[in-house]
Amino acid sequence: MAAGVHSAVRSSVTWRNTIRQCCLTRSFPRRIVGSNHAPIKTLCGSALRIRLPQNDWLIPVSTGVIAMHCVLPVPASIKIGRRVKTNRYFTTQSSNCSMTEDDKSGYPRDPADPSRRMAPSNARNKGPILEILTRYLKPSQSRLQVLEIASGTGEHVAHFAAALPHTMWQPTEWKGHASLHFEAQTIEDICASIRGWTKGLSNVHAPLALDAGARSWPPQLESGGPSFSAVVASNIAHIAPREVLKGLLAGAARILESGGYLFLYGPFAREGSELSQGNAEFDAQLRAVNHEWGVREVNSVRTMAEREGLTLVTVEDMPANNTMIVFAKL
Repeated sequence: MAAGVHSAVRSSVTWRNTIRQCCLTRSFPRRIVGSNHAPIKTLCGSALRIRLPQNDWLIPVSTGVIAMHCVLPVPASIKIGRRVKTNRYFTTQSSNCSMTEDDKSGYPRDPADPSRRMAPSNARNKGPILEILTRYLKPSQSRLQVLEIASGTGEHVAHFAAALPHTMWQPTEWKGHASLHFEAQTIEDICASIRGWTKGLSNVHAPLALDAGARSWPPQLESGGPSFSAVVASNIAHIAPREVLKGLLAGAARILESGGYLFLYGPFAREGSELSQGNAEFDAQLRAVNHEWGVREVNSVRTMAEREGLTLVTVEDMPANNTMIVFAKL
C-alpha cells in the first residue's frame, strides 16, 4: 500500500476505500496514522472484526483468509458491515463456524452428546494419521503404552484406540487455546469431551492435565521411568511457543522406552520449499495472534529433537499440506 495512504485516511469515504482495497489485495499495513485506532482481526476466514469503543463490526471478506494483524484509524461514525453484540467470538452468516451465544470457548458440541466437542479437521485427518501409526505400532506380547499430547476434543484418541486394541492410550490436554479461534478452553470442559468420545473403550485412561512445556511432567507419566512406546502430538507445534515444543521434545525423550517413537503431525515448513498459500496465510494468522506461534521448520525441529537424544526416522507429506515427522529414541 502506498505510503501516502497511511496519512490520507481521514474521511469516511477514504476509510471505506482503504478497507475495500485491503480486502481485495490482502495487503494490510502494520499501522495507518490517525486517531481512534482499532484492531482488526480475522474470523473463520470470512470476516474482519473491527472493535470500536462502543460497538463491534464485521466486514465480510469474499477473497478468503486475510492473514495479517494491523491497526487502522476508524472514525466512530463509520458503519460498515453488520453490527454484532460485543462477544468474544463472532461469525458471519455464511460461515461454517457458527456457535451458540453461551458456548464460545471451543469447538461446536455433538448434538448426540453435548459433552463431546467436534472439530471438523479431525474427521479429515484421523484416517491418514492412523495409517502412519499402524506402520510403527505393531502388536506385541503386552499392550503398547501411548501418550497423546494435546488430545483436543478426544476424537483422535477414540479413533486410534478403537483401531489399535493392542495399545493403551493416555490422553492429555491443557488450558488455553483449543484452536486459533477459541481462546477460553478449560481443562474441565475439554476433558469432559475426551471422556465422552472414549466412553466404553477399555484401552484409554482418563484424561490427564499436562503442560507439555513444563520441565517435569506428572508422576503418572514419569515415575515409572521410560515406559511409553510412543508419544503422539497433533497440531500443537505451530500453536504454542517454541519453549513448549522444546519441553515436549524433552519430555518425550524422558518417557519413551528404547525404540519408542514420537509422532509430530501438523503444518511444517521444508527448507528450500515455499509454503503453500494456505499454510503461508495460516502462519501469518498465527503470528498475528501471538508472535511466538507459527509454522515450524522441519530442520529446526530436528535440531531441537537431536539435542534431546531423538533421531529423525522420516518426514512424510500428509493431506491438506500437513506433515508427519517421526522421531525414534534409539
